[in-house]
Amino acid sequence: MNTHSSQDLRIVSLLPSATEMVAELGLVGRLFAVSHACDFPPEVANLPVITKSIVPPDLTSEQIDAFVAKAVRDGRSLYTVDEELLQEIAPDVVITQALCDVCAVNYETVARSLGRLQKQPKLVSLNPGCIEEIFADLMRVASALKRQGAAARIVDEGRRRLGRLKDQTAGLSRPRVLTLEWYEPPFFGGHWVPEQVELAGGESVVGAAHCRSERISWEKIEQLDPDVILLMPCGYNLQQTLELGSELREKPHWERLRAVREGRVVAVDANACFSRPSLRVVQGAEVVGHILHPETVPAPSCDDLFDPFPSGAK
Repeated sequence: MNTHSSQDLRIVSLLPSATEMVAELGLVGRLFAVSHACDFPPEVANLPVITKSIVPPDLTSEQIDAFVAKAVRDGRSLYTVDEELLQEIAPDVVITQALCDVCAVNYETVARSLGRLQKQPKLVSLNPGCIEEIFADLMRVASALKRQGAAARIVDEGRRRLGRLKDQTAGLSRPRVLTLEWYEPPFFGGHWVPEQVELAGGESVVGAAHCRSERISWEKIEQLDPDVILLMPCGYNLQQTLELGSELREKPHWERLRAVREGRVVAVDANACFSRPSLRVVQGAEVVGHILHPETVPAPSCDDLFDPFPSGAK
C-alpha cells in the first residue's frame, strides 16, 4: 500500500462517522463502499452498501431495545458484511470501529471478513470517548489516507470554533440539561455528549465525557428534574426524533417534569450532530449553545437541526 497515493486508494467505510471523515479529507471519490447507515454527505447516497442490519424496521424504542438485548445475549452480531462485495473491491483501507456493537458492525465481525481476503487491507479502527479523541481519530484516518495536512487544518478549525463557543457562554447561567439517547428504556447521553453540553454553557445532570451512555429510570429523571431536555435518540434524524418522541407523552412521569411544563424540551438531529463521532460534533455543541443561550450564541446556518418538541398531552 505504500506505493499508493491518496488518489489511488480504494477505501471502504463501515460506519457513518468514518465516511464523513473521508469526505472531509477530500477523498469521497475514493470510497468504493459504505455502510447501510451512511447518508452524509449526499454524494455517498449512490455508493455500494456493504453492511446490513438484522434489526427489523418499524419497531418501537422498547421493541428495538428488546431485540438488541436478545441478539447480544445470543452472541449474534447486529450487522452483516457483504463479503462477496468486499472481495470484489479488494480495498486498500477499511475503516471500522470498536466503540459500540449496537451502532455499527463490530470489530470481530470485520476482522473475520477481512481475514478471508487474499490481499490484506490496512484496518483503521476508531474508538473515541471525547471530542479530542474524535480529532485524534481524524488524524489516524488521515495518516492511513495520506492526508495529514488537510486533517491538521480541519482539527485546528474545530478547536477554534469550540474555543469561541466556550468564550461566548463563559459567565452565563448554566441550565441543567438531560440528554436522552433512548426513550424506552431511557438512556442518557455519554462519551462526548456531556462535553458538548458543557462547552455550550450547560451542565449535564447525568453523564460525563469518556463514560458510556447508560440506562436511567424515569423515577431518577423526575428526581433530577432538569431545566432542559434534549431528545437525541441514537441513529435518528430530526424528523424521526420528533416522530419517536410521541412515545414520551405516554409516560406517567413525563408531564411532571419541569422542562416539559415550561416548554423546554427540544428535539435535535442526533445523526447530524451528536450520535456520530465525526467533525459535526462541533456543530452539535454550537446547536446546544444556541438552544441554551439564544441571545448570545447565533443560530446555526442549517435550520433543520433542532425543533421544539410539542410536549403537551395528545
